[in-house]
Amino acid sequence: MSTWPAPGGAQVRVEGSPCSFAFALRARRSKGRRVGELLILGVLWLVALPVWGAGIAAPVVGGSDAGNLRARAAQVWWNPAAMALAEGAQLSVSGHLVVGRIAHERERRALYQEADGFVFALPVPEDAVDPTRSGWAPPAVATPLALSPALFYMAPVGAGAWRWGAGLHTPYAALASYPAMGAQRYAVREATLLTGYGTVAIAYAPSPRWSVGAGVSGVVGFAELSRVQDFAALVDVGQALANPPIAQPNALGPDAPPALRELDVLSRPLSFHRGIATALTFHAGVQAAVTRDLRVGTTYHHGAPLNFRGRFRLNLDDPFFTRDLASQGLQYPALVTGDASLSMALPAQLRQTAMWALGQGWSLDAELAWVRWSAVRAYDVRARSPALAQPEVGLGETTRVRIERGWRDGWQGELGVHRELPGAQRWHVGVGWHQGVVPTATMDAASPDGPRVVLRGGVSLPVGEGQRVIVDGVLQQVLPQRVRDSRYDLANGRYALTLAAIGGGWEWSW
Repeated sequence: MSTWPAPGGAQVRVEGSPCSFAFALRARRSKGRRVGELLILGVLWLVALPVWGAGIAAPVVGGSDAGNLRARAAQVWWNPAAMALAEGAQLSVSGHLVVGRIAHERERRALYQEADGFVFALPVPEDAVDPTRSGWAPPAVATPLALSPALFYMAPVGAGAWRWGAGLHTPYAALASYPAMGAQRYAVREATLLTGYGTVAIAYAPSPRWSVGAGVSGVVGFAELSRVQDFAALVDVGQALANPPIAQPNALGPDAPPALRELDVLSRPLSFHRGIATALTFHAGVQAAVTRDLRVGTTYHHGAPLNFRGRFRLNLDDPFFTRDLASQGLQYPALVTGDASLSMALPAQLRQTAMWALGQGWSLDAELAWVRWSAVRAYDVRARSPALAQPEVGLGETTRVRIERGWRDGWQGELGVHRELPGAQRWHVGVGWHQGVVPTATMDAASPDGPRVVLRGGVSLPVGEGQRVIVDGVLQQVLPQRVRDSRYDLANGRYALTLAAIGGGWEWSW
């Protein structure tokens, strides 16, 4: 995930994708709409319990080997064309316990004034500098624990060359909870993003050698987040103080130096609650037998725009905002609340898979994927609310802030070995490498990233006619990262991330 900055608490429009957000003050929702949202939320929690990981891609969807060209019902999501490889119908139920650990040990490499200071322009007097606010802060650790379920079904259509399938699954989600007063709080305190997919797919095989397939997914999303917004980084706050009648010189704004940031008076808690979003998206694939022993497949997954509608809370309960400057035209309520929207987009991706049959029950899989994270260029935040208007100091109902992100497209590669033993027992192991996509200049506790090693494996045992039980797991380890060039010294330090998914499933083929 990435950080979700938002000023004054109303409308926000964000440029980019996987973790780009937009808040917008809306008219009161009708009772009918509220009832509908409650029904949607109930369905979401049935089909999309939270998982967590760097970025927002779930580590397992339908099993640790579901992304290849085998005759599995999970191909409804991974490559619908591969449904044509199955001879009959199949029902698959799986669940994985996802355990994560992310640690961020912040290193302040710049000088900061005392947290209770009021110096808003350089130079900061020497006696106002707080030497204890430099160097290493105590580590902030998040340890999410959750369940990732999936349900898939596929079957032939009559006796022809068509097949169809359906599934409920969670390909994108994120969950994190950090210490409320940890050094990471300006990036994120708590964040939850859940996306439940309901997918229907079809496949057509004009010949035994190749097939095509496509699917449509309805997406239901749920989002909540909280963080501390540093008002020193907002240009409108600086303008309000500089304008008459206050006329206080300052250097506040997006380029404010570290010495002016993270002051208690300008650190305001912000949260977004009960955000519900719905969207439609699609994916398509093709698979073919190049030779008797080599089969290849290509799948394209389109992105999905999500527009969450919920509630926001902005705490301005400090005399500086509520009382001290009232005679000079600056006075806000202690708590700003209202309806809000939060917009984001899930990334598009392209996957190329190959499977070689090596003989005597052995086979080798290779997969290369490209994910379009480069859509996350910047956060372009636009806020509008009557409560923000301070006409006496020249402020209207609208404010804006742009925060650069500059994410890059990312490549993922994995190799897997499969073995089918006498008695229909199977096992698989795999190893992979995922490229880091977040530049160190914009990395923070809400978007930890780096080159990632992936290990996966599992066993499949027959338990009856056409039935089998699968036990499998995935381990993702991001190589330890040391950041020294974070913009404005906001997130320098060390990052560590481990993510494991352990579970299994049951398959019935007939």
